Amino acid sequence: MSQVPPIKLMISANNWIGVFTNEVRKEFSKVNFVECKKREEILEHIKDADVALIGPWDSEIFSSAQRLKWVHTGTGGVESYLFPEFANSNVIFTCGKSTYNISGAESALASILLFSKQFHLKRNIEPKDGNYFNGLDHKYPPENIMGQTLGIIGTGNMGQALSERASNLGLKVLGTTRYKRTDTPIGVDKMFDKDDISELLSTSDFIVIAVPNTKETQGIVNKSLLSQMKKTSYLIDISGRAPIFNYPDLQQAIEENWIAGVSLQPSGHDPDLGMPPIESDFWKRDNVVVMTCRVTSNDASKMFLDNLRRFQKGTPMEGIVNKKAGY
Repeated sequence: MSQVPPIKLMISANNWIGVFTNEVRKEFSKVNFVECKKREEILEHIKDADVALIGPWDSEIFSSAQRLKWVHTGTGGVESYLFPEFANSNVIFTCGKSTYNISGAESALASILLFSKQFHLKRNIEPKDGNYFNGLDHKYPPENIMGQTLGIIGTGNMGQALSERASNLGLKVLGTTRYKRTDTPIGVDKMFDKDDISELLSTSDFIVIAVPNTKETQGIVNKSLLSQMKKTSYLIDISGRAPIFNYPDLQQAIEENWIAGVSLQPSGHDPDLGMPPIESDFWKRDNVVVMTCRVTSNDASKMFLDNLRRFQKGTPMEGIVNKKAGY
């Protein structure tokens, strides 16, 4: 009986180099882990790789693959990887989007509590009579979130993780979805069609953006959306995708007090998107908060290894990307 050759796993993502311990490699004894730090190494080893855990990824690398069956990226956003040759192929593509569910939901809740308890206004307080605590609660009275309304634009994986947790804290939850659905996600009181969200915008105390970066969502946070929000409401991003925002419109909304504040997760500064300059007073405002946008490395590696077990068994994997839809 001929011996089944090992699965060749090519690893080219820098943050995954050296991650897999000897214990992991021992469990996956039928997997050949090959780490590639240079492009020429990637182009050579992708030729006979069965699986690719990618960093650099383009048409030249993909066209060199001869037996590739599965590609994985630990990121949540995948738009930059979906060039036509790959998007139209039968190669399975998974990403780390499901690992962001709890992290994204908890990040949104942190921002909701930050704003409701007025913590964002206490960052630069001046002492009164030499005492930081004298009269602080009277100057910045906190509010309870119980009974307030949360609007979630995008009730996908992160949005659903958030809706359940927010409901448990006593928030009324409104949601939107790209496709019509027969069921209502756990914790959501009312669903709206993505093209008819006026009621959601005008009644929510907090608006959370939890959509992927696609052609349909780029620039959706614009003057039209912002002008329909309550002046006392807060905008919270957990998408971590800057192209979703029209930054000139957002800056105007903040400076002219259309909304009470914003919590953002930009993955770097991109002036081509109209972002205010780094030195702009916009970023120094108390009601403009920049949060981290990260998932834990343990969650990311656990997901990939779970999928590697599924791949070996030929069972369906988690985090599969719809390459046509772009997420």
